[in-house]
Amino acid sequence: MAAGALETEPISFDAIEAVCRLRDPDLLERAWQRLSRCTPGPWQWYYRTWLWLCAGRRWDWEPSSDPQAWAIVPLLPPEGLRRLRAAAAEGSLSLPPDRQQELLTCLAASEKPAPISLALAENFYARLGPSLRRPWHNWESPEAASPEALEGLVATLRDAQAMQQPFSLIRLGDGEGLFLCGERHDLGGAIANGTHIDPQLHALGNRLDPTSYEQLLEHFRQAIAGSDLIAIPDLEQCHHGPEFMHTVAAGLQRHFPGAALENLRPRLLNGGWHLHNFLLQHNAYRHGPFLAVAAVIAPSLPPSLAHLAASSFLIPGELNRRADAYGSDAHYPVIYGQVLAWIEASIRPGMLVLVAAGILGKIYCHAIREQGGIALDVGSVLDLCAGHGHTRGEYRLNPWLKARAEQAFTPLFTPVLAS
Repeated sequence: MAAGALETEPISFDAIEAVCRLRDPDLLERAWQRLSRCTPGPWQWYYRTWLWLCAGRRWDWEPSSDPQAWAIVPLLPPEGLRRLRAAAAEGSLSLPPDRQQELLTCLAASEKPAPISLALAENFYARLGPSLRRPWHNWESPEAASPEALEGLVATLRDAQAMQQPFSLIRLGDGEGLFLCGERHDLGGAIANGTHIDPQLHALGNRLDPTSYEQLLEHFRQAIAGSDLIAIPDLEQCHHGPEFMHTVAAGLQRHFPGAALENLRPRLLNGGWHLHNFLLQHNAYRHGPFLAVAAVIAPSLPPSLAHLAASSFLIPGELNRRADAYGSDAHYPVIYGQVLAWIEASIRPGMLVLVAAGILGKIYCHAIREQGGIALDVGSVLDLCAGHGHTRGEYRLNPWLKARAEQAFTPLFTPVLAS
């Protein structure tokens, strides 16, 4: 399969990456020759470097003059980065002095996070099952997940809905990890996305005071502990990006020590951080439980869910990502309190609620579950479904998702009416 994919036009970089992982000598040579025929560019240079590292070839080509090529050097696998650092330090790459310095600068940047943080993450992931993402897909690829695994997840949601069982699925990424580790006190801008900002928090630079942070942190811990599924980045994402993904593992180990972490492990969905996009690519939002959404907590409603306006709660948009971010009151603390009160008054057992509310959304999911509802943290995919496709880089990298998003929450097959 990989051999055939090497001859596609344009070239499949996923196939090159698969060959690098397989380490088959014949495939490595074929990939090298195929890549040599490509128009030079940042990714051609990147994958040629990776092939060089895998095949043990002599460095015999001029590095790209495109600065973007140097910027993506840190994305190389950890083993490759170690070998490239050693070769650069030895001077065995035969680079001009200016190029040598550029490479050393990029390699220095790739040393983040600190080795101890990655070592802790690697120990954490050694105790988890395989990643939901198939191994040769880039982290932003919406096609990475196994269809069978997604079908199993949708079946779990369908059963919970049919039996009116409380259920909560949340996703933890770099923002949540930094919050858990005490390194993010601005709630991703939720304190400042309003015309009216809490004066005390504004005086602190739109950051939580220690008391508020500890209170929210406790609610966040409860939300994690009470969730049925917790989708997290996999180890490869900790190594390759986005930055700070390792903080999820660090934060979970800090706040769930010993037996608490062992109790959490069966519910950790390794590689599921982009689950919301996997489900979109899989057309899951046009089937089963997603055709019976009862309410939404998000900055805006997709057109196909506009009929839920009276039973939903619209929150201020994400700061610096939505042009309509500002509401009359900032998300935290005023709107946050209102949403929790609305959940208590409005959510009933079996109601399926889609949540797109950042860090605070995980707490909302827990509150919905406590009311007997089914809460799904679908995040930025609701932005895309509502026509705000610029809020995440992965939507720019995978533009066809926009067409899928426009059709989300509508039946995939329209029944034929009898004449």
